[in-house]
Amino acid sequence: MRFDPDFEAERIVVTLRNVDRFEPVILDFQPETLETRALDDLVNLMLGKPSQFLLRAPLRGFGR
Repeated sequence: MRFDPDFEAERIVVTLRNVDRFEPVILDFQPETLETRALDDLVNLMLGKPSQFLLRAPLRGFGR
């Protein structure tokens, strides 16, 4: 898992590897949406529990 700021677009780019496919999943978050509940969903995803984390932001490079 990696969090990278995109200062020009004012976004946070989250890259996840080995999540539910072989390719990395790259999500494009608005900073204000990456709050405690989103991070709780991320922890649940890491633990294999039901999670909505992958639905909280669009895939990087696909619409906004």
